[in-house]
Amino acid sequence: MSGSYSIPYLSFSSASASHLSDEANQFLKTNLSQKISQVVGLEFIDPEDFSLEGRTLAVLQKSDGTIKIELTESQAKRIEKILAHSIGFIRNTGNFEYGSSQRKEVVFSLLPVPDTFREAAKKFILGPCDKGLGLCKDALAAVSFRASAGVIGNSLGGAIGAIDLVSGMVEIEEAKEEMAEAERIADKEGYARAEAELVQSQLGVAAGGVFIAQSLWSFAAPGMSGVATAACLPLFALFMTIGSVIGTSLSIFGIQRCNTFLNQLNEYLENPHLSEEQRIAGALRFLQEMISLSPEEEARLELEIPDLTKREEVGREILENKVCHAKRRTSLKCLIAIANTSEELLRQIADPAEMEGGIKQAFDLIKETKKASYCKIALNALAITAILVTFAALVAGIILSGGALPLILALGAGAVCLTLALYSWVSREFFPLPEQRVNPELL
Repeated sequence: MSGSYSIPYLSFSSASASHLSDEANQFLKTNLSQKISQVVGLEFIDPEDFSLEGRTLAVLQKSDGTIKIELTESQAKRIEKILAHSIGFIRNTGNFEYGSSQRKEVVFSLLPVPDTFREAAKKFILGPCDKGLGLCKDALAAVSFRASAGVIGNSLGGAIGAIDLVSGMVEIEEAKEEMAEAERIADKEGYARAEAELVQSQLGVAAGGVFIAQSLWSFAAPGMSGVATAACLPLFALFMTIGSVIGTSLSIFGIQRCNTFLNQLNEYLENPHLSEEQRIAGALRFLQEMISLSPEEEARLELEIPDLTKREEVGREILENKVCHAKRRTSLKCLIAIANTSEELLRQIADPAEMEGGIKQAFDLIKETKKASYCKIALNALAITAILVTFAALVAGIILSGGALPLILALGAGAVCLTLALYSWVSREFFPLPEQRVNPELL
């Protein structure tokens, strides 16, 4: 994973935040101190500076001077993220330029615009919806397990099994491709997600095999239909349970990462110690940095990779990694809008004659970006609801010998999945992706 990097040296100094008010500076130091204290388990007395070199954290305190703390690898990685975010906050709220314009143009070219809206929906929305609909379909089939005797029941079970088997095999290949791509750009988050989806798809294939086995057994020996169901149902329930846990976990992590992103964005937007210009421009620069190399990342590349061609190659992998992370927290549409308009909006905000209009347009862009993140949270919450209701239908179908409850639960889960499918269709047909403006000489 050549794009995987830890920045060897990071330094936060309150002196570098001189453009902030005294209240904002103190608030930033206090917030940073609290976050680092939670990681290392120590309280700091009036800290001024923090620096991280390798696994050594140095803290300059007014009263006690500099103290050095040796960290574990896990602590060092967490503090690196905390320091990098605080350093970025100082940079983004000031009148600082970072990164080359050419580098920014290159990263904007990494934002892929699919050939058709259908392809975009399939990749980002329809895929999860298909899995949700598959869960509901399996639940309905599970409900019919207890009354599956007969040609119709056995045929239905075999057909469902065949669909699960084929779709699961396709999803396995897709998950493997996603894992390979994530490994290429050192996207650990994406790799873990694709790995979980791979296991989930393999469980779907196994569940399909159970359906087919139960149907064939019942066809071959009609008198043994009850035995076939009793033998296959526990296996099916096991696969469904594990798949439900994985699906729920993926959605919970999706909600968590969106909430983290929104909290970081609100550190600018809801900070009472910043001016309106600093809040909006800072938030916009923060969004820019999500799809750009930071000065620390640029310095790391220059330090470790003297060869320009190789440095550009590794830098592009890091950028692809950052773009993938950003897409999971917002939307492709918002990232393209940020790429197309953020530089011009920052120029307007810096110009007194255009500041008011620039701030208004930037606020609208930030608002849309937040809305996209909230939408992802809602979609993940709906997916969790569908999974839990489907699982409840499965349990009810196993415990109850008939009755309306299992069917009602399964239909309820189906209604949730139908909502997701309708959302994907509306997004695809009525909200097209904007055009991408990139300097063709840099592609």
